[in-house]
Amino acid sequence: NRILNDAITTLTKANTIIGGCNNLINSRGQTLANNVIVGGNTNCIGTPNNTGAAQHAILNNTIMGGVDNIIEDSSDSFIFSGFINRVVDNSFQAGILAGCRNRLNGIAEDSVIIAGKCNRISNGGRQAIITGIRNCIQGGSNESVIAAGRCNYLCNASYRNFIGGGQENQIQRSENASIVAGEFNTILGRNCDRSQCNSTILGGSFNQIGDGTQNSERGHTNAIVNGRCNTITRKNSYFNIIGAGNNNCISDDVSGSFIGAGCSNLVSSSLYSSILAGKNNVVQGLNNTFVVGSDLTAERACTTFVNSLDISSSLDFTLSEIPTSDVGLRQGQLYRTGSSFDELRIKL
Repeated sequence: NRILNDAITTLTKANTIIGGCNNLINSRGQTLANNVIVGGNTNCIGTPNNTGAAQHAILNNTIMGGVDNIIEDSSDSFIFSGFINRVVDNSFQAGILAGCRNRLNGIAEDSVIIAGKCNRISNGGRQAIITGIRNCIQGGSNESVIAAGRCNYLCNASYRNFIGGGQENQIQRSENASIVAGEFNTILGRNCDRSQCNSTILGGSFNQIGDGTQNSERGHTNAIVNGRCNTITRKNSYFNIIGAGNNNCISDDVSGSFIGAGCSNLVSSSLYSSILAGKNNVVQGLNNTFVVGSDLTAERACTTFVNSLDISSSLDFTLSEIPTSDVGLRQGQLYRTGSSFDELRIKL
């Protein structure tokens, strides 16, 4: 074990190595003070192997144990255990508890990696990776968390976001967004600002909220519950939900709308409209419009479209209460052309 300094180091004091072997506290050209290595093997605080000069003061750091762990150019930071972990590049009040090849760098402040392998946090504050493999938080994504999983990604100034698990999920340029599980799911804000806020993908695969293009407008509070290849994209989309299914889409100036399930359904440029399920249904440019069935294209606002409708004979009104013509009726009201329920009509 060694504690070293060179002639250009401005201050060296109160550094301690308690045990272990081949541990090193070393500085070249910067203040080196109040650092402790408790044990382990081949751990280093400062500049390893006298290669290069330190760029920042190295103060108040601790390595408890493990093998080949390094804290370099950082202050008030710690590595508790594990091997080949790194806290470097002016990180401050940052730490790694365990695991292998985890890394905090590039002004990672008040951030922590609990465990796992090859996880990275850089350029931000108050971030955490709990465990997993090759998860990454970077680019000023402050106050964000990746709990577990593999190859999940938070980046580009994404504030207060969460990825729970799964693999290859990503959140970019967003606020208060979350992907709970699944794989290859994305939440993408606009290039120039954090334009996707308060949006959630609970699970599934290849689902997407936002398209990340410069021309897209802000959108927020959208959700995809499950399914595959479902999208809520483009401009001005608020308070929309896709429940499940495959290749369903809510796009362009849509608010308060819903696709429950099914396949290849579309709601576009509509307010407060819904497709319950089915396939190849379209609601476009119409408000307060509803579709129940398959292969239907809505043609009028404030209307429900179905493939067929079976009215039970147990209705709570008598046939005599139904008008015998459509004169004076509003669009969508019932009338009859004969003396049985089979002759009911809807005014168009």
